Amino acid sequence: LQVPPSPDYMPGPEEPEQAPPSPDYIPGSEHADDEIVAEDQPYTEDASPIAQSP
Repeated sequence: LQVPPSPDYMPGPEEPEQAPPSPDYIPGSEHADDEIVAEDQPYTEDASPIAQSP
């Protein structure tokens, strides 16, 4: 016995194998700015563990 679907039921589209990429997404760029800023700033003398040792 098979029940007929509701009159309001609309079958959905088949699920794609892979979603299309977002036009705003560029792989590998989400942390690029943070890495550049961290490399450009030198360590201070007092941040060194050697400077803090007695």
